[in-house]
Amino acid sequence: MTQTAWPGLSDLKGKARWDAWNQLKGTSKEDAIKAYINKVEDLKKKYGI
Repeated sequence: MTQTAWPGLSDLKGKARWDAWNQLKGTSKEDAIKAYINKVEDLKKKYGI
């Protein structure tokens, strides 16, 4: 995995994305897939799809 520098303070969108990705650091591929599937299932129930 490549180390990416933290974006500058004026880049609010970049900072938010960096913080979100940084919170997921260390998550295994399998756990990430399970979390994604659970999120999709929750959204399907919420919007009746």
